[in-house]
Amino acid sequence: MTRSFRNYLIVGFSLLIGCSFAGSGMTALHAQPASSAQEISLEDEDDNGYSSSTAETERSSSEAGAKGLSSSEAAASSQGTNALVSDPASHRSGMVYTGNKNIDYLAEVMVQAAGVKENMDDDTKVKLIYHYITVNFHHIHSGEPFKIYYDLDALKKEIKSFRAQTAKRANAGEISYTDKYSGMLKYMLKRGGECNAQAGVFAVLLNHVGVECGVCHGRYLNRNGTAPNHYWNYAVVDGRTYYYDVDVELQNYGKGQGDYYWYKKTRAEAEETHAF
Repeated sequence: MTRSFRNYLIVGFSLLIGCSFAGSGMTALHAQPASSAQEISLEDEDDNGYSSSTAETERSSSEAGAKGLSSSEAAASSQGTNALVSDPASHRSGMVYTGNKNIDYLAEVMVQAAGVKENMDDDTKVKLIYHYITVNFHHIHSGEPFKIYYDLDALKKEIKSFRAQTAKRANAGEISYTDKYSGMLKYMLKRGGECNAQAGVFAVLLNHVGVECGVCHGRYLNRNGTAPNHYWNYAVVDGRTYYYDVDVELQNYGKGQGDYYWYKKTRAEAEETHAF
Protein backbone atom coordinates (compact mmCIF):
# COMPACT_ATOMS: atom_id res chain seq x y z
CA MET A 1 0.00 0.00 0.00
CA THR A 2 1.46 3.38 -0.95
CA ARG A 3 1.90 6.11 1.67
CA SER A 4 -0.48 8.48 -0.15
CA PHE A 5 -3.20 5.83 -0.34
CA ARG A 6 -2.71 4.95 3.33
CA ASN A 7 -3.00 8.64 4.28
CA TYR A 8 -6.16 8.87 2.21
CA LEU A 9 -7.68 5.99 4.16
CA ILE A 10 -6.69 7.59 7.48
CA VAL A 11 -8.27 10.93 6.56
CA GLY A 12 -11.42 9.17 5.38
CA PHE A 13 -11.67 7.23 8.64
CA SER A 14 -11.19 10.38 10.72
CA LEU A 15 -14.10 11.99 8.90
CA LEU A 16 -16.28 8.98 9.62
CA ILE A 17 -15.63 9.12 13.36
CA GLY A 18 -16.64 12.75 13.45
CA CYS A 19 -13.70 15.06 13.92
CA SER A 20 -14.83 18.53 14.91
CA PHE A 21 -13.98 21.57 12.79
CA ALA A 22 -13.67 25.15 13.97
CA GLY A 23 -16.72 27.33 14.17
CA SER A 24 -17.46 30.79 15.53
CA GLY A 25 -19.85 32.61 17.79
CA MET A 26 -21.81 31.65 20.87
CA THR A 27 -25.12 29.91 20.43
CA ALA A 28 -28.07 29.42 22.77
CA LEU A 29 -28.10 26.55 25.21
CA HIS A 30 -29.76 23.41 23.86
CA ALA A 31 -29.90 20.97 26.76
CA GLN A 32 -31.15 17.77 25.19
CA PRO A 33 -31.60 14.51 27.14
CA ALA A 34 -28.36 12.66 27.72
CA SER A 35 -30.08 9.42 26.71
CA SER A 36 -30.19 10.59 23.09
CA ALA A 37 -26.41 10.98 22.89
CA GLN A 38 -24.52 9.93 19.79
CA GLU A 39 -22.23 6.92 20.01
CA ILE A 40 -18.55 7.59 20.51
CA SER A 41 -15.55 5.73 19.18
CA LEU A 42 -13.24 3.46 21.15
CA GLU A 43 -10.17 5.01 22.71
CA ASP A 44 -6.69 3.69 21.99
CA GLU A 45 -4.35 6.26 23.50
CA ASP A 46 -1.86 4.48 25.77
CA ASP A 47 -0.45 7.58 27.46
CA ASN A 48 -3.26 9.51 29.12
CA GLY A 49 -1.04 12.52 29.78
CA TYR A 50 -1.73 12.75 33.52
CA SER A 51 0.52 12.40 36.53
CA SER A 52 0.60 9.23 38.64
CA SER A 53 -2.08 10.63 40.99
CA THR A 54 -4.73 10.40 38.27
CA ALA A 55 -6.57 7.35 39.60
CA GLU A 56 -6.75 8.81 43.08
CA THR A 57 -8.11 12.12 41.84
CA GLU A 58 -10.66 10.46 39.58
CA ARG A 59 -11.87 8.29 42.45
CA SER A 60 -12.14 11.41 44.58
CA SER A 61 -14.23 13.26 41.99
CA SER A 62 -16.62 10.40 41.29
CA GLU A 63 -17.20 9.42 44.91
CA ALA A 64 -17.56 13.04 45.96
CA GLY A 65 -20.13 13.61 43.23
CA ALA A 66 -22.14 10.64 44.42
CA LYS A 67 -22.35 12.26 47.86
CA GLY A 68 -23.19 15.68 46.45
CA LEU A 69 -19.90 17.13 47.73
CA SER A 70 -17.09 18.94 46.01
CA SER A 71 -13.88 16.91 45.85
CA SER A 72 -12.30 19.23 48.42
CA GLU A 73 -15.12 18.61 50.89
CA ALA A 74 -14.89 14.88 50.33
CA ALA A 75 -11.13 14.91 50.88
CA ALA A 76 -11.55 16.82 54.13
CA SER A 77 -14.09 14.31 55.48
CA SER A 78 -12.34 11.11 54.38
CA GLN A 79 -10.34 8.85 56.73
CA GLY A 80 -8.33 5.61 56.67
CA THR A 81 -6.11 3.93 54.08
CA ASN A 82 -8.79 4.24 51.41
CA ALA A 83 -9.28 7.95 52.03
CA LEU A 84 -10.11 10.11 49.05
CA VAL A 85 -7.08 11.90 47.68
CA SER A 86 -7.78 15.32 46.23
CA ASP A 87 -5.54 16.97 43.65
CA PRO A 88 -4.15 20.40 44.69
CA ALA A 89 -6.19 21.94 41.88
CA SER A 90 -9.34 20.78 43.62
CA HIS A 91 -8.94 22.51 46.96
CA ARG A 92 -6.96 25.68 46.47
CA SER A 93 -8.84 28.89 45.86
CA GLY A 94 -7.88 31.13 42.98
CA MET A 95 -6.09 30.30 39.77
CA VAL A 96 -4.16 27.02 39.55
CA TYR A 97 -1.43 26.67 36.93
CA THR A 98 0.63 23.64 35.92
CA GLY A 99 4.05 25.19 36.47
CA ASN A 100 5.01 24.25 32.91
CA LYS A 101 5.73 27.57 31.21
CA ASN A 102 4.59 26.35 27.77
CA ILE A 103 1.32 24.85 29.00
CA ASP A 104 0.53 27.89 31.14
CA TYR A 105 1.26 30.27 28.28
CA LEU A 106 -0.91 28.32 25.82
CA ALA A 107 -3.66 28.13 28.44
CA GLU A 108 -3.60 31.93 28.67
CA VAL A 109 -3.71 32.21 24.87
CA MET A 110 -6.70 29.87 24.73
CA VAL A 111 -8.75 31.45 27.51
CA GLN A 112 -8.21 34.86 25.95
CA ALA A 113 -9.27 33.48 22.56
CA ALA A 114 -12.36 32.09 24.30
CA GLY A 115 -13.22 35.59 25.51
CA VAL A 116 -12.76 34.87 29.23
CA LYS A 117 -12.22 37.82 31.58
CA GLU A 118 -11.14 37.59 35.21
CA ASN A 119 -14.18 39.50 36.47
CA MET A 120 -16.67 37.07 34.90
CA ASP A 121 -18.65 34.67 37.05
CA ASP A 122 -17.55 31.03 37.05
CA ASP A 123 -20.50 29.73 35.02
CA THR A 124 -19.75 32.17 32.20
CA LYS A 125 -16.08 31.19 32.22
CA VAL A 126 -16.98 27.50 31.96
CA LYS A 127 -19.46 28.11 29.14
CA LEU A 128 -16.96 30.13 27.07
CA ILE A 129 -14.14 27.60 27.53
CA TYR A 130 -16.45 24.66 26.80
CA HIS A 131 -17.52 26.32 23.56
CA TYR A 132 -13.93 27.17 22.62
CA ILE A 133 -12.80 23.54 22.89
CA THR A 134 -15.91 22.27 21.11
CA VAL A 135 -15.25 24.32 17.98
CA ASN A 136 -11.44 24.50 17.96
CA PHE A 137 -10.31 21.03 19.02
CA HIS A 138 -10.50 17.75 17.09
CA HIS A 139 -11.01 14.13 18.05
CA ILE A 140 -7.76 12.60 16.78
CA HIS A 141 -6.92 8.95 17.25
CA SER A 142 -3.37 7.85 17.94
CA GLY A 143 -1.46 7.56 14.66
CA GLU A 144 -3.73 9.89 12.68
CA PRO A 145 -2.29 12.98 10.96
CA PHE A 146 -2.54 16.28 12.79
CA LYS A 147 -1.54 19.92 12.55
CA ILE A 148 0.65 21.83 15.04
CA TYR A 149 -0.97 25.20 15.76
CA TYR A 150 1.75 26.91 17.84
CA ASP A 151 5.47 27.41 17.21
CA LEU A 152 7.01 27.43 20.68
CA ASP A 153 10.43 28.46 19.35
CA ALA A 154 8.92 31.55 17.76
CA LEU A 155 7.08 32.32 21.01
CA LYS A 156 10.08 32.11 23.35
CA LYS A 157 10.08 35.82 24.23
CA GLU A 158 6.35 35.92 24.88
CA ILE A 159 6.54 32.76 26.98
CA LYS A 160 9.46 34.12 29.01
CA SER A 161 7.60 37.38 29.67
CA PHE A 162 4.44 35.53 30.71
CA ARG A 163 6.49 33.27 32.97
CA ALA A 164 7.89 36.33 34.76
CA GLN A 165 4.41 37.77 35.26
CA THR A 166 3.20 34.41 36.54
CA ALA A 167 6.04 34.22 39.06
CA LYS A 168 5.08 37.61 40.47
CA ARG A 169 1.44 36.60 40.83
CA ALA A 170 2.44 33.33 42.45
CA ASN A 171 4.61 35.19 44.97
CA ALA A 172 1.62 37.40 45.72
CA GLY A 173 -0.49 34.33 46.45
CA GLU A 174 -2.77 34.77 43.43
CA ILE A 175 -1.64 31.55 41.71
CA SER A 176 -0.93 28.04 42.99
CA TYR A 177 0.35 25.01 41.11
CA THR A 178 -0.39 21.37 40.33
CA ASP A 179 1.69 19.11 38.10
CA LYS A 180 -1.21 16.72 37.49
CA TYR A 181 -1.75 17.91 33.89
CA SER A 182 1.91 18.25 32.91
CA GLY A 183 1.38 15.89 29.95
CA MET A 184 -1.17 18.07 28.19
CA LEU A 185 1.26 20.12 26.10
CA LYS A 186 1.22 17.78 23.09
CA TYR A 187 -2.59 17.91 22.97
CA MET A 188 -2.68 21.69 23.28
CA LEU A 189 -0.16 22.08 20.46
CA LYS A 190 -2.28 20.02 18.06
CA ARG A 191 -5.62 21.08 19.59
CA GLY A 192 -6.85 17.57 19.93
CA GLY A 193 -6.46 13.94 20.77
CA GLU A 194 -8.88 11.49 22.30
CA CYS A 195 -11.21 11.92 25.28
CA ASN A 196 -8.32 12.03 27.75
CA ALA A 197 -6.89 15.00 25.82
CA GLN A 198 -10.08 17.07 25.74
CA ALA A 199 -10.81 16.37 29.41
CA GLY A 200 -7.26 17.21 30.45
CA VAL A 201 -7.12 20.47 28.51
CA PHE A 202 -10.59 21.46 29.78
CA ALA A 203 -9.31 20.96 33.34
CA VAL A 204 -6.15 22.97 32.61
CA LEU A 205 -8.13 25.90 31.22
CA LEU A 206 -10.77 25.99 33.95
CA ASN A 207 -8.24 25.74 36.78
CA HIS A 208 -6.23 28.42 34.98
CA VAL A 209 -9.13 30.87 35.40
CA GLY A 210 -9.95 29.88 38.97
CA VAL A 211 -12.71 27.30 38.46
CA GLU A 212 -12.26 24.01 40.32
CA CYS A 213 -12.17 21.25 37.70
CA GLY A 214 -10.96 17.65 37.56
CA VAL A 215 -11.11 14.57 35.38
CA CYS A 216 -13.43 11.56 35.74
CA HIS A 217 -12.56 8.15 34.31
CA GLY A 218 -14.98 5.35 33.52
CA ARG A 219 -17.06 4.03 30.63
CA TYR A 220 -19.29 5.66 28.04
CA LEU A 221 -22.54 3.74 27.53
CA ASN A 222 -23.22 3.63 23.79
CA ARG A 223 -26.71 2.82 22.55
CA ASN A 224 -25.36 -0.23 20.71
CA GLY A 225 -24.35 -1.81 24.01
CA THR A 226 -20.63 -1.08 23.86
CA ALA A 227 -18.97 0.71 26.76
CA PRO A 228 -15.57 2.12 25.72
CA ASN A 229 -13.03 3.49 28.16
CA HIS A 230 -13.72 7.20 28.58
CA TYR A 231 -12.65 10.42 30.31
CA TRP A 232 -14.84 13.44 31.09
CA ASN A 233 -14.89 16.30 33.64
CA TYR A 234 -16.47 17.57 36.77
CA ALA A 235 -16.41 21.26 37.70
CA VAL A 236 -17.63 23.08 40.79
CA VAL A 237 -19.81 26.10 39.98
CA ASP A 238 -21.48 28.11 42.75
CA GLY A 239 -20.63 25.37 45.22
CA ARG A 240 -22.28 22.58 43.23
CA THR A 241 -20.61 19.81 41.22
CA TYR A 242 -21.61 19.43 37.57
CA TYR A 243 -20.34 17.19 34.79
CA TYR A 244 -19.12 18.09 31.29
CA ASP A 245 -18.05 15.99 28.31
CA VAL A 246 -16.30 18.12 25.70
CA ASP A 247 -15.15 15.07 23.72
CA VAL A 248 -18.69 13.80 23.15
CA GLU A 249 -19.66 17.38 22.33
CA LEU A 250 -17.01 17.95 19.70
CA GLN A 251 -17.43 14.49 18.13
CA ASN A 252 -21.09 15.32 17.52
CA TYR A 253 -20.89 19.10 17.05
CA GLY A 254 -22.95 20.24 14.07
CA LYS A 255 -24.88 16.97 13.76
CA GLY A 256 -28.21 18.50 14.72
CA GLN A 257 -28.22 18.24 18.48
CA GLY A 258 -27.08 21.83 19.02
CA ASP A 259 -24.24 23.38 20.95
CA TYR A 260 -23.86 22.70 24.73
CA TYR A 261 -25.28 19.23 24.22
CA TRP A 262 -23.28 17.67 27.04
CA TYR A 263 -22.87 20.76 29.19
CA LYS A 264 -23.45 21.14 32.94
CA LYS A 265 -25.10 17.82 33.77
CA THR A 266 -26.15 16.72 37.23
CA ARG A 267 -24.83 13.43 38.58
CA ALA A 268 -28.12 11.69 37.73
CA GLU A 269 -28.06 13.06 34.18
CA ALA A 270 -24.41 12.07 33.75
CA GLU A 271 -25.06 8.50 34.84
CA GLU A 272 -27.53 7.98 32.00
CA THR A 273 -24.61 7.64 29.59
CA HIS A 274 -21.51 7.52 31.79
CA ALA A 275 -20.47 4.72 34.16
CA PHE A 276 -18.35 6.27 36.93
